[in-house]
Amino acid sequence: MHILQIAGSGFYGSEEMGPVTSDIYNLTREFIKKGHKVTVIDIKNDIQRSKLLDEEFIEVDAIPRSVAALHKKTGKERFFKMWLNEYRFVKAVDTQTKKQRFDILMVHEYRTAFLLQLLFRKGLIYICHTWTPASMKRKKLGALYQVIHRWVVHHSTVTIALGEYIKDEMGRANVEVIPNGIQVQQFSSMDKKQARALLGFSESDFIVICVARIHHIKGIHVLIEAVQKLVGQIPTLRLLLVGSYSGSFNEREYVSDYTKDMFKKAEGLPVEFMGFVSNQSQKFQELMSASDLFVLPSIFEPQGLVVLEAMAMNLPVIASDVGGIRQMITPEVGYLFPLADADELANRIRHFYIHPDKIEEMSHHCRRHVETHFNWESAAEKYLQVLSKVANHA
Repeated sequence: MHILQIAGSGFYGSEEMGPVTSDIYNLTREFIKKGHKVTVIDIKNDIQRSKLLDEEFIEVDAIPRSVAALHKKTGKERFFKMWLNEYRFVKAVDTQTKKQRFDILMVHEYRTAFLLQLLFRKGLIYICHTWTPASMKRKKLGALYQVIHRWVVHHSTVTIALGEYIKDEMGRANVEVIPNGIQVQQFSSMDKKQARALLGFSESDFIVICVARIHHIKGIHVLIEAVQKLVGQIPTLRLLLVGSYSGSFNEREYVSDYTKDMFKKAEGLPVEFMGFVSNQSQKFQELMSASDLFVLPSIFEPQGLVVLEAMAMNLPVIASDVGGIRQMITPEVGYLFPLADADELANRIRHFYIHPDKIEEMSHHCRRHVETHFNWESAAEKYLQVLSKVANHA
């Protein structure tokens, strides 16, 4: 098959790829391994794309979605600028599809999919990387985006979703569920004592780590509340919060109001804000290796690949029972706790502190669990089964 992967972040093939762009990259890598031709189209950007493989790569003119200048617009100006920019990108994509024939069009952003379907009548496979439940959409603009998103899912040839929760919300839409994987070999732990020595941590510390943007939707306030409840019960407790202070993956230069509130909330507590740390860095390996537990208290989470990264590094996980998280965690590798329940989260952390043998037992299962169920090779196989059916019926 000849597959067109439609990116749009402006960072494909670079060291600055975000989560969705990394997914496109990993799928492309696996498709090529299996003998398929892949073309990737992205927005021009003045960066070094050092990680390009054997794919055909096409750059077109538009503003990369992650450029801060685009996101710093407010209100109506931002709304129209973003859609106008998306139209420029989609028009360039349409031009490319007229120059050569593709068996499959894979779209990873709902605005791109919407314009391709509505204006250019393109049949496509939509990869739904995220879906926010209606109960969380409070603003009018958010409600409009949800209507558009739902329209895209129902008008795509097939939608591939990361979790069953999306399929459950979409009724009769043609939705296949394929969770993302990770490149397990990229995540390996080092000796805990060595890692703690490098970071200046004590061997007696009970270290809990959370890697997430400092944003309300990541539930950082819930975790800090849990720590407040544990201070007198776990004297050696140490919480490491790793994530951008802006609340955005792409914008890391400023500190959001929510982060400022969390700084105040954590005063006097054993909480350390570490800022953004790349998951490909030595420091990331050191921080994860030095920790006893990984916690992700998200209010909502499409999937949460960092959970898989933590387990690949032998860390048991405590996470919210929401979104795509629940399909990754079994009793052999961690615990789920009720949404935003700081009391229950504190109980789960306390349980591990009281029973360190449970940490050791679970850590033996964690990496094998990821290797078996959440690797990119098996995910790509499932994708190709869906793509082949679509191509054969085109």
